[in-house]
Amino acid sequence: MSSPPPQQKKSHSHALDYAAEAVGLAAKVAPSIPVAGDAIGIALEGVQGLLNLVSTANSNKEELPALIQKLKSLCAMHMETAQVEPITQSYKVFQEFQSELQPFIVRCDKLREKSQKKRYLWLSPIFAKDLKHVKIKLHELAEEYMIKNSSILSATQERMEADVKMKYAMNMLANKYKVSARYNADNTPDVCLEGTRVEIIAQIIDHLTSLTHTHQFLLLSGSAGSGKSTIAKTVAEKLAKCSALAASFFFSSRFTGRSDSSSVPIALAYQLAQYNPQFQQLLSNFLEENKFQVLDENTANQFDKLVVQLLCKMDFPAGSPLWIICLDALDECGENHGETVVSWLSAARNKIPSQVRFFLTGRPEVPATIMTGPLRVAAFEMKLDDQDPTTVEADIQKYLDFKLPINSPKWHNKEKAASALLYIKQQSAGLFIYAATSVLYIDHKGSQKWDKEAEYLRGLKRGHKEINALYHGIVSAVAKPPYRADEREAVAYARQLHILYVVLNLVEPLDLESLSTLLEETKEDVHSTLMELSAVIHVPDLRDHMGLKNTRMEIYAVVQKEPRHMSLDKYFKY
Repeated sequence: MSSPPPQQKKSHSHALDYAAEAVGLAAKVAPSIPVAGDAIGIALEGVQGLLNLVSTANSNKEELPALIQKLKSLCAMHMETAQVEPITQSYKVFQEFQSELQPFIVRCDKLREKSQKKRYLWLSPIFAKDLKHVKIKLHELAEEYMIKNSSILSATQERMEADVKMKYAMNMLANKYKVSARYNADNTPDVCLEGTRVEIIAQIIDHLTSLTHTHQFLLLSGSAGSGKSTIAKTVAEKLAKCSALAASFFFSSRFTGRSDSSSVPIALAYQLAQYNPQFQQLLSNFLEENKFQVLDENTANQFDKLVVQLLCKMDFPAGSPLWIICLDALDECGENHGETVVSWLSAARNKIPSQVRFFLTGRPEVPATIMTGPLRVAAFEMKLDDQDPTTVEADIQKYLDFKLPINSPKWHNKEKAASALLYIKQQSAGLFIYAATSVLYIDHKGSQKWDKEAEYLRGLKRGHKEINALYHGIVSAVAKPPYRADEREAVAYARQLHILYVVLNLVEPLDLESLSTLLEETKEDVHSTLMELSAVIHVPDLRDHMGLKNTRMEIYAVVQKEPRHMSLDKYFKY
C-alpha cells in the first residue's frame, strides 16, 4: 500500500508530539493535584493509544475490532470530578471528546458488519474509503483533545511553578517576621465590654470606611489609661469581620519586637500579602527579582519597597473597598515614641493610594507631632479626653456592674458594695485603667470576698490624678513588712521583694517555669506570690508568659525603699 502524503505524515507526527507532551505534563502535574490528578494521565494515555491506531496508513477490516474496542473503552472511562483546577477543565474537555466519539462507534460497528458479509466484497474500495474517513476524523478529534489538554496542563504547570516561588518568598518573609503583633495576638488588650464605648467606636469605623470622609489618617489620642488600645482592638476586630482590616500592628513597650519599629515593615508586608492575592504576587515577584536583599536593608527602605511601592502597583478600581491598616500605641514604639513610623508615613503621603487608610493611636504627644507635620493635611484627630464625661462615666458604670455585680455572693454587704462601686467610678474620673485595676485587685484570682479589698481601696484616699498611688497601695497591701522579729515572716517578705525585684528588671516577659528557675523557687511558690499582685502583674496561668501590666514606678519604689538593715542582700542577686 502506498505511503500517506507528506502533509498527512506531518499531521500524524504533530499529533503524537502533542500526545507525548500532554502525557508528560500530566505526569508532572498529577502528584500536586488532589484526589484525581492521575485520572488526567490515564485519559491522555487512552487517547494517545487511539492516535496510534488511527495514525497508520492501513484502512482494512482487520483494524476494526481493535478500533471499536478502543473507542468503547474511552467512552466508558470516568474521570473523578474533583472541584479543583485543572481537573474540572480537563474533565469538561474529556466529556466533550467522549460525546463526539459516540457516533463513530456506531459507524465502525456498521462497517464491521458489512465487512463480514461476502456479498459486500465488491464494495471494498468504498469500505476502505469510509474507514479512512473515520480514521481521519478520529485523528482530528484526538489531536484537538491533546492540544486542549496540553494548553490546560502547561498553564497549570506555570501556575504551580509560580505557586512554588510564591510559597518560597512567603516562607523567607515569615522567617524574618517572627513577632506576633496583630490585633488578636497574645498579650494584646481585651476588646471593649459589649455596650460600652459605642459612640466613639461607631464614629471611628464610619470615618475609616466611609467614602464621604477623605482623611487618609485617623488619629485617636488620649491620656494614659483612657482606653485607646482597648478601643483600637475593638475597632480592628469589627473591621476584620467585614474584611476591611488589611493589616495591624499593636506596639507594646513590654515585649521585644513590639517595642520599636524594626519589625513593622516586614510584618505589614506579610499581612498585606495574606490579605490580598494580587499584593502577594507583587511581593513574591519583587522579592525574587530583588534576590531577597531588601530583607537586610534598613527599615525605612523596607517600608518603602515592601509596602509603599507595592501598594502603588495595586489595581484599585473605582468604588473598591478601602484597606485599613491599624497601628496602635505609637507612643510605645521606641525611644522617640513613634516618630520613626510617622516619618515613614510622611515620606509616603503622596504615594500611598487613597484607598488605603491608617488608624493610628497614641498619647497626645503623638498626634501633636502628626498634626504639625506633613501629614496634617491628610489627618483627622479624635480626642478621647474630649469625650462627654457623662458618657464615659456611664460606660465605666456598665463595666463595674458587669465585673463586680451587686448581686454576687462575693459581696457580703450589698449597701457597702453599692458604695464601693460608686467610689471607684468617681475616683476613676474617666480613666478606665483606674476602674480596671481596681476590679482586678478586688476580684484577684481565687478571691471569694470582695468587701475587704474594696474597703482597702477606699482607704487610699487618692484618685486617678495620682494613679501610681493605686499601684503603690495594691503592692503595699501584699508586700507588708513583718511587725515583729519573726525570722519566718522576714524570709517570706524577703522572698516577695526578691520576686518583685526580678520581675521589674525583666527585659521581656518570661513563663513561670523560666522565672522560677531564675529565682531558684518552685513554680507554685512564685505563682502564689504573683497571684496576689494580679491587679498589677499579668499572671495568666502556670503555663503562660507573665509581665507587668502597668507602670513600674510605684512598684519599684516599694521595693527600693525597704531599709537595708534587714540584710536582704542574699535574696537580691543582681
